[in-house]
Amino acid sequence: MVTYFVTRSLNAHSTNYTVKAKIISMWNKKMNGSDSQIYRVDMLLMDEEGSFIQCSCLHKLFKRFLKFLVVDDCLLFHKPSLAKDTTKIKVTGNDQKLSLYAFSSVLKTENWSGPRYFFRFTDFKSVLSKKVEVNTPIDFIGYVVVSYPIEDANRKDGSKTKRMNITLKDLEDQKISLTLWENYAISLSEYMNDKNRPDHVVILVHFGTVNIYQGINLNS
Repeated sequence: MVTYFVTRSLNAHSTNYTVKAKIISMWNKKMNGSDSQIYRVDMLLMDEEGSFIQCSCLHKLFKRFLKFLVVDDCLLFHKPSLAKDTTKIKVTGNDQKLSLYAFSSVLKTENWSGPRYFFRFTDFKSVLSKKVEVNTPIDFIGYVVVSYPIEDANRKDGSKTKRMNITLKDLEDQKISLTLWENYAISLSEYMNDKNRPDHVVILVHFGTVNIYQGINLNS
């Protein structure tokens, strides 16, 4: 039997259960002091009811699990661990997170009856009027009115990364700044510099965060 990971179904005392979910996003956490070695893979999972939870896999388990971890694939996660999410920014708003460990197993399945995408859009006016708290994850959409060149930036640990700032405008003519980091910045910079791209570029961000830096700002 498949147990869905809606908050009411799982708790820290859950043990022998299976989570059926689709990977909708993945990102890497690098080893301290290394730009090439990956310490952890983080995933954003969605179940068939449209509920979200974060899941992670440490580097020592890559050999077992990494081949299964593909964006948009539906997987059965058997016996993942469930614990409190202690990160500053909780991407899903959920205070719990899943992790793969030695006794976990993962199996791909084609049996998916949930939504392909699930968005809860926030308008720019709500962000600019500070109705949305800092570090709150939100979905938003807008078209690019200004894009600045990609630039080098420093992480808090002193390592280097890439950053790109753009200005978005929505259908209500509200403008807001958006900062893209790392691969998001690199991908958009390459796209904006493509001579064959369309004149108008629309950006949809899933689980961006609200921040304050020289005014209200959104982060990818």
